Amino acid sequence: MRTLIFLLCLLYYCRYDNQAELQKKDLSYFVSHLSSDSFGGRESGTNDAIKTANFLASTYQAYHLYPPFEGRKYQQTFSLRKLATAGKMTSLRWKPIGTLPSHTDKYLTGKKLLPFPFAKGGRVQAKAVFMGYCIRSKKRNDFLKVNLRGKIAICLRYGPGGPKNQMYRRHMPFIVKYRRIKEAGAAGVIFLGEQNKTKPKLKAFIPSLEEGPLAVFTDANLFNHIHLSNQNIGKILGNATLQTSFHYKNLKGQNVAAFLKPYHKGQKIIVLGAHYDHIGKERFNIQRQAEKIYNGADDNASGTAAVLELARFFKGKEEKTSNWIRNSHNILFINFDGEEYGLLGSWEFVRSSSFPIEDMITMINLDMIGRLRPKKGLNIQGAMTANQVWKELIQSCFHKAGFPSHTKLNLISGGIGPSDHTPFYKKKIPIAFFNTGIHSQYHKPEDDFELIRIEGLYQITYMVQLLVQEVLNLDQPLRFRPSLTKKN
Repeated sequence: MRTLIFLLCLLYYCRYDNQAELQKKDLSYFVSHLSSDSFGGRESGTNDAIKTANFLASTYQAYHLYPPFEGRKYQQTFSLRKLATAGKMTSLRWKPIGTLPSHTDKYLTGKKLLPFPFAKGGRVQAKAVFMGYCIRSKKRNDFLKVNLRGKIAICLRYGPGGPKNQMYRRHMPFIVKYRRIKEAGAAGVIFLGEQNKTKPKLKAFIPSLEEGPLAVFTDANLFNHIHLSNQNIGKILGNATLQTSFHYKNLKGQNVAAFLKPYHKGQKIIVLGAHYDHIGKERFNIQRQAEKIYNGADDNASGTAAVLELARFFKGKEEKTSNWIRNSHNILFINFDGEEYGLLGSWEFVRSSSFPIEDMITMINLDMIGRLRPKKGLNIQGAMTANQVWKELIQSCFHKAGFPSHTKLNLISGGIGPSDHTPFYKKKIPIAFFNTGIHSQYHKPEDDFELIRIEGLYQITYMVQLLVQEVLNLDQPLRFRPSLTKKN
C-alpha cells in the first residue's frame, strides 16, 4: 500500500514539477484528497492517521526532499495516549428500596452497560442517590443540600431542555458532571441516557489511571421515570453495586517532516508547520449525535495542503535557481499529529528535536486557513513575538499577496494559542499563526471540501511564500521578544 501511495505521489509530482508558481489546483487536490471519506477523519492513533502520515511522507519523498529524523526517516513516532476498551468484569447490580415501583432487581453487563474510563477500574457497593442532571451553576444547583459522600450518584444525560439548551451547554459534557460528582465525594455514578438514542463511544474519552468514582452509562429504562423528576433530587432510590474493568492499548502518533535540502549542524531553520489530524469518526458530541465522518477540510486539511504546496514550490525554486537560498539556511516542512489531543505532536518535536531549538529562526503555523472571508479578515498571531522588522514583514507581505482590497489583516497579540505554534513560542522562537477564524462547521461533520475558499487559501499560501523569502534574505536574524496577550 505504501509503495502504491509513493508511486501515485511521484506521478503527481512529475506532472507539476515544471510549474514555477504556486498552483491553485494543487491546493484544491490536497484539501479534497485529505478531507475525503477515504481518510476517515484522520483521528490520531487510528489506521486512518497512519494512512495519512504515509501519504504525507510519500509526497515529500516524491518531491525529493530530505528526511530529518533519526534513521533517515520522514516520520517521528511518539506515544500518543491510551485507548480504553471495556473489560469483562464490568457490571451493575441494582436493587430498589422498599416498594418503589422500579420493577425488580436488575443485573446488567455487556452491551447494555458502558463503563467510562474517568478512573481506573474497581468495585463499589453503596446507596444510590438521584441527582437530576448533576448540574452545578448559577442558575441551577442539583448538589445543593445533598450529601453524596460515599454514595453512588444517578445522573441524567444533558440538561433541562435537552442538548440544545445553550444556558447549560458547558455543564452538559460527561467529564464536567463527573468532576462535580468527584468533588462531592461520591463513590460512583450511573449516567442515564434515553432509550433508542445514540450512545457515546468509549474511544471518545481519554482514560485516567487515577483513583476516583466508578462511572457507567446505561439507558434510563433501568428506573421508573416517575422517580427521575426534580422533586426526587437527593432521594435514595436503591442500592447499587458497580464494577468496572478496562483493557488499555498504547496508541502511537506520527509527526511527518522534510528538509528542503540536506541538513548540517549550525543551519538556521524556518519551520513551516500544520497539524494533519482531526477527530475521526463517530466522535461523541453533546450537540450532534449522528455517526458521521468528521473530515476536517478546514481543520486542518487546508493548512496541510498549504505546507505540501509550499514544499513543492520551494523545491522547484531550489532546483531551478542556484544559490537562491544560502547554505547556512534551510526550511523544515512539518505536519504534526496529536494536535486535537493537546498539541502532543508539536510538544514532542520541540522536546526531542535532533537539531538545536535556538537555530530555528521562526515557526509559521497554518491552522484553519481555508475559509477566508474578507470582512472577517485574516488573523495572524505572533507579529509582536520578534523585533519590529517581523511585524513590518508580515504587513508588507500581506499587501503584496493580492488580497481583495477590503480584506482585513487582524494582528493578534500574544504567542500562546490553541495550536502548534505554542510550544515553539514557549521555547522563545518567534512565531506567526495564520488562521481565518472559527465557523459554524468547526468540529462538525459539515466541515467539508465544498465550503473551502480556494482563492483565499491560495492568497494566504502565496503570502507565506513571500514571508519565507523575506526572512531568508534578512541580514540579521529575527530576535525573539515576549508578547503579552491583550484582553478583549
